[in-house]
Amino acid sequence: MSPNMYYLTKVISELFLESPYEDTRNNVKGSTQIIDFWRFEQYVLHDCLFWEKWYDNDGTPTLQEDRNVLYENRLLGSPRMRMLRVRNDSCVVHDDFKSSISECYDVYSPQVEDKRSFGVMNGTAWNYFSERELGGSSHWGLLATYSGAGSYADLGTSQAESRAVMAIVFEFPATGGMIPSWSFRTVKLLRYVTTSDYFIFVCEIIFTVFVVYCLIEEILECSKDVAGFGIMFFIVFFAFAQLGYLLFGTVVRDFKYICKSCIYAAEAYFGRFQFLRIGSSKSNSRTHLFSKLCVLFFFVLMRKGDPRPTVNWLSMDSLQLNSIGSIAFLWISLVQLAFMD
Repeated sequence: MSPNMYYLTKVISELFLESPYEDTRNNVKGSTQIIDFWRFEQYVLHDCLFWEKWYDNDGTPTLQEDRNVLYENRLLGSPRMRMLRVRNDSCVVHDDFKSSISECYDVYSPQVEDKRSFGVMNGTAWNYFSERELGGSSHWGLLATYSGAGSYADLGTSQAESRAVMAIVFEFPATGGMIPSWSFRTVKLLRYVTTSDYFIFVCEIIFTVFVVYCLIEEILECSKDVAGFGIMFFIVFFAFAQLGYLLFGTVVRDFKYICKSCIYAAEAYFGRFQFLRIGSSKSNSRTHLFSKLCVLFFFVLMRKGDPRPTVNWLSMDSLQLNSIGSIAFLWISLVQLAFMD
């Protein structure tokens, strides 16, 4: 990967996320209200996408071929705005409140999408299209996973042709307010071009063959013991993920879903452990309890470093005893969790 890719990602992300709104000097990162979306659309997004004037004081118009982001980065195709809506009868209102509450919007899920036409009811921006019709895919947001369906508007390549754009995800929860999220990635359209690229390609093939060969050899030599270790590993791994979800699911973003908790557990295995995020959850008892499980998780993984002790310790004869001990530890931890203040 070229080091220029990092700087390109950094510059583009700062351009869209840190450019201030003219009336409040706030930016996308600090946006929490619905009106902030319109501020972003009005003061930031159009100027960041469409560079139609030079930086001189006279505002000299740029040529068509120079109208690129930061004057250098060309848009590959037209930007698209896509919107998903929730039905106004997607949740149940108690009989005592029906006289006061006529509409109720549930948390987003594909089952409660509003597929009816709205507004002026003509054009793609006012009608619903399925994921297959749009050729889209699901998007994992901060609050939910959104389907690739919805209403959409393809924007032009100049400000005169554009009306609105959703280059960054803005989620509007049922509780009110707005939660922005973003994702900037720099990729090579053609991965293998130069001689050095093809050399890396050959190295990747050799590495893959080597890993597959070693894996097959290990399985053939000690498949029984590898299976025993795998059982113990997954017991501790999923206990790690589930306990993290129970402890920090409401206060730490990395544990808000069980699947995200599993991803965080996998990252911890590779040394990408952000303990400060857990420590900032303002619960010492939960942090200490979570640390106990980390110690056990680390101990099981360290045992696989020496094959012979691992085989003896994780042999099928002693697997039951070690499993009982580990499960007992996890149950004690969960009991402590249940009675914490």
